[in-house]
Amino acid sequence: MAASKGLTVSPDKIKFKKEVFGVTGATSPTKTVKISNPKDGATVTELTSQITGANPGDFSSTTNCTATLSPGSGCDVTLTFTPTALGSRSASLVIGDSADATLKSIALTGTGVAGKIAIKPSSLSFGKVAVDTASSAKTVTVSNPDSVALAITSITPSGPFSITTNSCDTSLAASSNCQVSVTFNPVSASKSRGTKVSGSLEIADDALKSPQKVKLSGVAFGTAVTSPTPTATATTTMTATPTSTATSTATRTATPTATATATLTATPTLTITATPSMTPTSSSTMTATPTISATPSPTGTSSSSMTPSPTPSPNILNIYGPVLN
Repeated sequence: MAASKGLTVSPDKIKFKKEVFGVTGATSPTKTVKISNPKDGATVTELTSQITGANPGDFSSTTNCTATLSPGSGCDVTLTFTPTALGSRSASLVIGDSADATLKSIALTGTGVAGKIAIKPSSLSFGKVAVDTASSAKTVTVSNPDSVALAITSITPSGPFSITTNSCDTSLAASSNCQVSVTFNPVSASKSRGTKVSGSLEIADDALKSPQKVKLSGVAFGTAVTSPTPTATATTTMTATPTSTATSTATRTATPTATATATLTATPTLTITATPSMTPTSSSTMTATPTISATPSPTGTSSSSMTPSPTPSPNILNIYGPVLN
């Protein structure tokens, strides 16, 4: 215990346990320094506290003390240790007051240690896997043995490997673990007996030696399967059936002629065959039924029109020209 006229300060030194360096939130539990003014003491004014020494930035303090401390009263200074480097760290808490020109000093010490992360296994081998297929998943367990949470920035695979499931969040609680499952997805193989392929699973965090890497390997064999190019086949059928009727006052034999006109817009060749036939009846009614067949290619549009024109012999009277519908 450090003592001086008017005030007592306890304890006179504080030693912190080893604390993780470089891990977000890695701060020691608090420790307290008590300052007391005896009942028979004088009122203390201008009470101060500050941290000085070799590594003052590794220690921090809060206090409920005010500048004045009455006889028989006391107050506290609360301290924490957050190492800014590995190894031994030290500083001093210095207490001053108006009643005594001698400063009271409390030694502060602590040790910064490396943040830890445990990853098992350290490598995954997937064996032989056919090109364009996926292997069975294999799992890596990430553990945090420290007393504070571990911040995980990213988990990324390289090469033809993929993460299928990932239970790791951005923060891994103290003394807990999470799992990452990975598959091997080869896309090519350069050798007939198989091609060795390697990659890694990279875990970025705030532990020492980040990022950590898990080695990934496999053997790709076979060739990629090429899907056939689909083909389309289209068939278009057109049928035109014009009719023609002629009327006469006498029975005669007529040999009509027919003219067929087809208009087609299409890229490939269109073939049209027209074969009209006409049979007059005893009532001088003649019917002509030409047949048109066309087979265009799958692309294109077509239209056709036909106008048959029968030509009667010189003895046929009052023949009216055919009508094409």
